Amino acid sequence: MFRFALCLFALFALPVRAADLQVIGLTNNAFDIQTADPTIPCTHRITGQFATGDSDRMTRTLRNSIQGWRSQGQYGVAVICLNSPGGAISEALKLAAVLREDGIGTKLEARATCESACALLFMAGSFFAHESGLYKWRVMHPTARLGFHAPSLQVNRGQYSDETVTRAYGLAMETLARTIEDLMQNRGFEDGEHLKPSLMAAMLRTPPDRMLYVETVDQAGRWGIGVGPLRSSGIRVSERDFRRACTNEKSWTADASAVQQDTYWTENFVNWKTEDWGDSVEVITNDMTGESCLYNVPRGSARSRSAMVDQVNSGYVDLVAISDPDQRLDQLPY
Repeated sequence: MFRFALCLFALFALPVRAADLQVIGLTNNAFDIQTADPTIPCTHRITGQFATGDSDRMTRTLRNSIQGWRSQGQYGVAVICLNSPGGAISEALKLAAVLREDGIGTKLEARATCESACALLFMAGSFFAHESGLYKWRVMHPTARLGFHAPSLQVNRGQYSDETVTRAYGLAMETLARTIEDLMQNRGFEDGEHLKPSLMAAMLRTPPDRMLYVETVDQAGRWGIGVGPLRSSGIRVSERDFRRACTNEKSWTADASAVQQDTYWTENFVNWKTEDWGDSVEVITNDMTGESCLYNVPRGSARSRSAMVDQVNSGYVDLVAISDPDQRLDQLPY
């Protein structure tokens, strides 16, 4: 137990070098955007390890740059691209609170690496949807590396007093409490918490000398991480794909693995409808309660029982949603 407490105390261990924040410039005019768009380029970039004072320094730079754009009549989504091995988690959590408060998104570009404290900062990515409220905005390229692990502490051999161990345990618990408060509580977001309980548990179960990387469709979908940009043009979704998308969505919304649902997802009843305004697809998941997934599709889709993936204008349907949960992210078309 004491060893566990001392390991958690490493959350406060600080690296020597500071992280760097680069202001790239406002790269979009996405004022009325409603969902995270992986094609939007970075407006800022953070590289290196987090050290003492980084969050305050970066907060000033972030807010000054965004306010400067607003004063010039430029509006769009601020998106920070990350490439960092981690560092001081206390600094990352302070900066994460700013991202949630100010609606600043996060992104991992192709082959970028974001681990440990950086991964928690990435999960805080947010944006203000036009006239809708606050939502999550964290997108990773299929080839990026997003890694979580339990904290660790490197200490010299020696004897530790009860007071030292107790203090270390208290500090560790305070940091975990802050992580829960800052990332696991909803705090007014329309699409739920930023850090799912299952991710928190998986992170704490990963030894400090190892890394839990987000590598599969199921992990990304369950933990609410956008993946892209992906090549979806010309891809047609069939009735089978709508069944898969609905089963994945229901599992991930409940913070459950969709892999375990493979035994029955193909049995869901599908109802194609044609209305005056267009067609729709309803996937019934519970005959007793009427629970279902509803997707609006272009007119004529009910006749062909299919639609182009980029023409499904409501419901959660994209290449991730219709993929096998076991599929690796780097095998998706990008």
